[in-house]
Amino acid sequence: MHLPPSLLRLFSILLICLGLNVGLAQAQSAADGASAAGAMSAAPAGTSVTLPPGVQLPPGIQIPPGVTINQSGGGNSAAKSAQSQPSNVAAPRSNTNNPSNSNASANSNGNQNGEGASRPTGSDAAASNTQVPNAFQNFLYQITGKSVGIYGLDLFNRTNPFAALESVPVPSNYVLSPGDQITVKIYSPALDIDQGYTINKDGTITLPKIGPVALAGTKAGELEATLKNYLGRILTNFNVYATVGQLKGIEIYVVGQTAKPGKYIVSSVSTLINALFATGGPTANGSMRNIQLVRQGKVMGVVDLYQFLLHGDSSRDLVLQAGDVIKIPPVGPQVALLGSIPNPAIYELSPGETSNSLEAVLRYAGNTSVFTSPLQVSIERIDPDKLKPLSAMAISLNKEGLQTRLKAGDIVTFLPIKPAFENAVSLRLLGAPSVRLPIKPGATIHDILPNKESLLTNLYFMRRFTPPNSGTGTKDDLNRIRDTARLDQINWDFALLERIDMGDLSPQVISFNLADAINPASPNQNVTLKPGDIITVFSQKDMQVSSEKQVRVVRIQGEVKAPGIYQLRADDTLPDVIAKAGGTTRSAYIYGTVLSRVAVKEQQQKNLDQVIRNLQSQLANSTGDMVAGATTAQDLQRQQALAATNKSNLAQKIEQLKVMNPNGRLALEMNPQDPQYPEIALEDGDEITIPRVPSSVGIYGAVYNESAMLFKDNLTVTDYLKNAGPTPTAETAWTFVYRADGSVRAPDLSGWFNTNSVMGDEIMPGDAIVVPERILRQTAWATFTQGLKDWTQIFFQLGLGAAAIQVLK
Repeated sequence: MHLPPSLLRLFSILLICLGLNVGLAQAQSAADGASAAGAMSAAPAGTSVTLPPGVQLPPGIQIPPGVTINQSGGGNSAAKSAQSQPSNVAAPRSNTNNPSNSNASANSNGNQNGEGASRPTGSDAAASNTQVPNAFQNFLYQITGKSVGIYGLDLFNRTNPFAALESVPVPSNYVLSPGDQITVKIYSPALDIDQGYTINKDGTITLPKIGPVALAGTKAGELEATLKNYLGRILTNFNVYATVGQLKGIEIYVVGQTAKPGKYIVSSVSTLINALFATGGPTANGSMRNIQLVRQGKVMGVVDLYQFLLHGDSSRDLVLQAGDVIKIPPVGPQVALLGSIPNPAIYELSPGETSNSLEAVLRYAGNTSVFTSPLQVSIERIDPDKLKPLSAMAISLNKEGLQTRLKAGDIVTFLPIKPAFENAVSLRLLGAPSVRLPIKPGATIHDILPNKESLLTNLYFMRRFTPPNSGTGTKDDLNRIRDTARLDQINWDFALLERIDMGDLSPQVISFNLADAINPASPNQNVTLKPGDIITVFSQKDMQVSSEKQVRVVRIQGEVKAPGIYQLRADDTLPDVIAKAGGTTRSAYIYGTVLSRVAVKEQQQKNLDQVIRNLQSQLANSTGDMVAGATTAQDLQRQQALAATNKSNLAQKIEQLKVMNPNGRLALEMNPQDPQYPEIALEDGDEITIPRVPSSVGIYGAVYNESAMLFKDNLTVTDYLKNAGPTPTAETAWTFVYRADGSVRAPDLSGWFNTNSVMGDEIMPGDAIVVPERILRQTAWATFTQGLKDWTQIFFQLGLGAAAIQVLK
């Protein structure tokens, strides 16, 4: 049916004026003879058009689903037909109940079968899953700050729900009718058939060489028997097999508060629940307990989805017939069950349950759990007639409380049990996880810690009986033993008991002497315990005790008779520990003994890090050291090249310093002619190394023969310098000696006369002679080394030892 061109132009103008992007080019071409359906197919869903008075659309014009044509001052048959025909406008839905979600766009499907029937495609079905929360959800979010879901609603979220309509199994009692498809296989000498058939309108199928066979009215389970009986009158020696294929589709309607209202083609064996899951189910505003099946204007049954969701009871499910309408009414009264229950959610009260008690609704939430407190349940209730419409009341989960009748808008909050013990205290041992111990009335510290062995933790035994990863005698053993000793060593002088005063809930901290509390002979220190107390036992690592009670260890190695790791007494000195190790051997070089200390090494590392940072800052800010007086371009070029070289050298020196490690050495300052160990007190972690007598002397700096030279008795600094040969740039006046005992012998040139020269000093085995170089040009590195005229800063403050001489020269 075609529209007159003048009327079509008028209709196009109306659409454009209403903001509908139909497309003027389409309207103009349709005016030349295109069909009305083609001109209107681009109209978006949700469009409502009012025709001017006197203008009517001819009957038979097909209106796209979702487009409503209104007649100003009257109507016509086409308009009425368009308004009454259910359109498959898929309202978006989702399992996200955050009230911040806003309205989502709708999705419509066009006419596909020429009769106005609209079957959604898979892509349309999964197009959107966003659902707008209802008023009760918004209200809950306002007063609780939480997004609360509706019980069972998220079960209707499927990626492609319409697959369910096509995979419904065929029951054996299904009665075949026109439009159903079957597959027939016949094997006989006279006839071979393997073919699918659709039952005709007269209820028959036509088999080759056999003719029509009436199958309408036959049950699916009796199909083979029916064919066998019929063919037995015609054929002999045959086999027949028959199966039911795709069943005919029936048209149904889903209306009301549904996610995707409209007309659907479903399998003829589909049920109401099948269709609900396939079409998206109710919206947040739709009922899940009062879903109606309307057939020819009469309500044939009501389905309560709660029974199906909770118990899997589908006994009240209804088989659909062509033309059925599934009506989802607005949601009934709702309540919220929150807190410590298995399934907190919003629940709909059933119109069929007269009591709607807390006990009845709680069954849908999975009842209470062992973690739910039965002593106090909060119910917040709405009375819209009051100025302050909200009120709260508390009930217990006893028989009377469970019979409390719930009303629309009630918010029931179940509190969790309190993690409080009525007869236990917590014990924290040496940093291990807390353990809870039962107590009896009047129990004391001695009752839960009857002896010292009860303070040993599992970690203690794991370390004692698990082989360490490191090998025996490695350098890491000292640190491991020190950490083990500190961790396991209990602080017997101090322990804490924490308690809450139940009178005013104020915290109390009670300190006690652990050794006395464990000792039953000291009742004054034996604190009486109360449920909930927390007892903390500290190690000496957690809280430092006096040196007399500390476990301190040192390592001694080298030329002693029994090298190893030894525990220190409070007043042990260096000679005492050497005596514990059996004394020195005949090869021991006492003057070269090295004593390294952890605290000294840590401070030296900090000093070295600061030096590196200062040099890096100079390197970053320098543009090159310039020599003044450049008068020509050639001089300037030379200066620039020199500046680049200086900068590169400084960067190289910084990298060399980064890889150096302080030695933490203490200078023992012994008499080289008669070395005696000083009575220096030792500290935890000290390392003592007694070397063999070396056979060489090191000479470094501005000399030609920079190397280790063979030691010879009675030679002085001057003798070794003659053998090494100072360079022309050598500052021999600044020559100093790094002694084998860690001390530095440097000249004092602060006065007019050099009265403290080292040139005549006798050199000992292991000594190092350093000859500084004269500063010829002022660079950042030269400024740094020139400022270290007292070379004790290099060896003591930075702890670099003789290894640094090559870097710092």
